[in-house]
Amino acid sequence: MKPTDNKSLLQFIFDQMEKLDKDEIDCNQASTQAKLAKEANNSLMYEIKRAELIMKIRNAGINIDESEELKSIEKTGSSIKLPLHGNPFDQKGD
Repeated sequence: MKPTDNKSLLQFIFDQMEKLDKDEIDCNQASTQAKLAKEANNSLMYEIKRAELIMKIRNAGINIDESEELKSIEKTGSSIKLPLHGNPFDQKGD
């Protein structure tokens, strides 16, 4: 599998639009591929939000082992105990 980033996803979508315009693919193929591109984009957005959360947790002074603790939280759906003072997730400075 080749690495995918936002730029490569956009290139793929533009290539598909061009193929559709030239009748190289039909609407059903374009629609199916668009759905797959959307799912890939959802996965990229998840990774961005995950990275933001890790940064906010660390900025709040909470020590978290990203490789183990966070994976455990993601699998079980459990939560982390945050400090009682202030809200580390407020939007100030974002």
